[in-house]
Amino acid sequence: MWNGIPTQTTKLHPHIWLDATYVKCRRGSRMASTAVVTAIGCDESGWRQVLGACRKARSSRRVTHNFFRKLTTA
Repeated sequence: MWNGIPTQTTKLHPHIWLDATYVKCRRGSRMASTAVVTAIGCDESGWRQVLGACRKARSSRRVTHNFFRKLTTA
């Protein structure tokens, strides 16, 4: 499920791209850099699908690990 929309998780995704893009977000009265992490999978027939997305204060190994864990249990 992504953004309240069910995804087709029964398909295999032999190729997965993980990317973190930094955007400026307001936190209280100040602006802060925030990582938006996205995972895009390519199935066996070549179709790409957004597998998940999350917003974090920073991108790190722990954030990536938790993000993948959340993807595999969804």
